[in-house]
Amino acid sequence: MEIPRDAASQQLNQSRTGFARMVASPDAPNLNTAGSRAVEAWFLGPKAENADELERLIVEAVRDQAFWRRNYHPNDPTHITEATKQAPDYLEAVGALRDGFRGLLAFLKKSVPFFSMRYQGHMNWDLTLPGFAAMLYNPNNVAFEGSTASTILA
Repeated sequence: MEIPRDAASQQLNQSRTGFARMVASPDAPNLNTAGSRAVEAWFLGPKAENADELERLIVEAVRDQAFWRRNYHPNDPTHITEATKQAPDYLEAVGALRDGFRGLLAFLKKSVPFFSMRYQGHMNWDLTLPGFAAMLYNPNNVAFEGSTASTILA
């Protein structure tokens, strides 16, 4: 659907007016400050300076995810039993999973190092620490029906 020029111009004027009002507001963001080091707390860091904090948060996220799964309809049957975990084909699959996982980790090092201070791109940067936990929920925001929580956060 094509928007008529006069309607597009009206929308642009409304946007400009709204932006001017926001900038004039006493609550508008002010970049004339001494700055803050707080943003560094949100990232792993170019040299993994926040690795200990990320590990603590990942363990907490995995435990929370496990708690949620165990308590979501707790009377539902368990699928992966202790007997299943002892089966030879299961153990073989776990070994293959670990080998494949380590191979994946090695291969992923061919990625662009967005975390590095040497990378000066404008579209990508390091993943925030909370972002690691969000991945456990598979937030593929394709449709709201499949991402009812993460779409709201996006």
